[in-house]
Amino acid sequence: MRKTLTAVIAVLVIIVAIAGVLVWQQLQTQPTTSPTPTASPSAPAPTATSPTTTPTPTTKLVIQWGTASVGSAGYTALALIADIINRNMQDLEISVVPTAGAVASIKSYSTGELGGCYASTPSFTELYTLSGRFKGFEPKRYPYQTFWAYTLEIGIAIHQRNIGKYKCWSDLNGVKMFTGPAGWDVGVALRTALNILNISYEHIELDWGMLADALERGTIEATIIYTTAYYGLPDWARQLELSVPIAILNPCPNEIEILKREAPKTGIIDAIVNYVEPKQVFSTDVKLTSGDKISGVAFFYGFHVGSEVPADVVYRMLKVLEANAGELAKLNPMFRLLADDFVGMQVRGIEANSNVPVHPGLAKYLKEKGVWRDHWKIGG
Repeated sequence: MRKTLTAVIAVLVIIVAIAGVLVWQQLQTQPTTSPTPTASPSAPAPTATSPTTTPTPTTKLVIQWGTASVGSAGYTALALIADIINRNMQDLEISVVPTAGAVASIKSYSTGELGGCYASTPSFTELYTLSGRFKGFEPKRYPYQTFWAYTLEIGIAIHQRNIGKYKCWSDLNGVKMFTGPAGWDVGVALRTALNILNISYEHIELDWGMLADALERGTIEATIIYTTAYYGLPDWARQLELSVPIAILNPCPNEIEILKREAPKTGIIDAIVNYVEPKQVFSTDVKLTSGDKISGVAFFYGFHVGSEVPADVVYRMLKVLEANAGELAKLNPMFRLLADDFVGMQVRGIEANSNVPVHPGLAKYLKEKGVWRDHWKIGG
């Protein structure tokens, strides 16, 4: 019995072994194959520039853009502009950085500390000639004309009791006056105009808050006064008109003709004639020494970058700003002139600084508009 059981087990082992061999041979004669993958109609075959994984998001260019101090027209302007850009351009973000003013902003840009700057006609001219406030400065790079936002109009105010005494700017020859804080663009502009007219004067440095008392006491006979985009008045000037009766001393006709002829040659100012009535700017009864509108000199302010910002980015930025100029004007009247003639603002700004190169992005924009002028230079 025991031998019989052993024999049965042996037979079963042999049968299992034979069956295993047969199965193995069958698998070898019928190999499995993997189907060749095909591209889905909605998913193109991968290439070197279209990864099969999640696409890399567009890189955002963040510009640390310098402007004037908090509370100034320059700071307000860039803050509003940055909000428009940041909401309408996914690949560009502007971060507003306050500085001591246009010159400080330009110097920080030119040394590589900032990616954009706040610049005026006077400061651009001085930078590119390394004169005035840039004498001895060694820039590592230069900004190009990129976007002109608004104008500043410069005039002279006197006490109303002196209306008969002073009838022309040249009547101020030899007097004590405040021509603007040292280092400010507005002061550079007015002093340039006075130099063109060969007017000598004694500048008295004052804080803005001291002007009313100085005019009333006769410490000074005249002071600079300025508007932004025709209708805007700085807080200090508003306080001045509320504190003392003032009159705007307009340049006489012969002085205006000299300024029209000579001012554009400076690359700092242009003459501006009969641009606004006092009642459109002032809240009190501000008088005029002549005419029915204010005349003086003007220059441009804007925000600028260099060749490190691609032309296409600047071009699209300008298109966004043009489309939203009306919104900017509603937010602040300093943009009213920009909204009225966006392209014209760029053209006049460049023409006032025609020796300073234009950013390729602005050049592309103006060529598309058909207003590019052959004597302008393209940066880069």
